[in-house]
Amino acid sequence: MIQFTFRGHTVEKSKLTEWIGYIGGILTTGSYIPGAISVWKLYPAPATAIDFSMYIALNVGAFLWFMYGIRTKKWPITISNAVILPFSISILIYKYLYG
Repeated sequence: MIQFTFRGHTVEKSKLTEWIGYIGGILTTGSYIPGAISVWKLYPAPATAIDFSMYIALNVGAFLWFMYGIRTKKWPITISNAVILPFSISILIYKYLYG
């Protein structure tokens, strides 16, 4: 096992890699929350700036990454995509309902 020492703290490479994944997941997942809130605040105005096909592709991709994370037991991937999906799906639903 490879270890890194920084300021007297030793971290295993696998744990460091996992934490990098969690931080990346938090940042990318967090970026969807303001967008979802902004879209739903538009109600009942149409969501013309949202591309329906792009959100379909995004949801399919997030679902596939979620499944990949489960099958490979990569929890940062699984958790971040599990959180992204409801927000992304809610934007897709809004676009479908209110155009």
